[in-house]
Amino acid sequence: MKASIVFDIGGTFIRAGVYDNEEILHSIILKEMSPNFKMYSSSADLLNAFRKVLYNMCNTLEEQYKNMVLTDVGISFPGPIKDGKQIRSEEHTS
Repeated sequence: MKASIVFDIGGTFIRAGVYDNEEILHSIILKEMSPNFKMYSSSADLLNAFRKVLYNMCNTLEEQYKNMVLTDVGISFPGPIKDGKQIRSEEHTS
């Protein structure tokens, strides 16, 4: 059976699961804290932490669902929020 790994990347948590082509959830939802600038002093460290979380989640789901052919990846994430409103990325760094 073909399926996709789906990520929901938020400011507080990253969640991941496996859905088939009929949009049926086939896994528990994995949930990890989202790396952020408060945790890491440099952009490089933040990017590496983010990659590590996604890599580990992918490996966990691939191992758990060996009977499925994971063919696609879906990712959703919001933009930066300040005072309840989405802001442009250049405003985010101030």
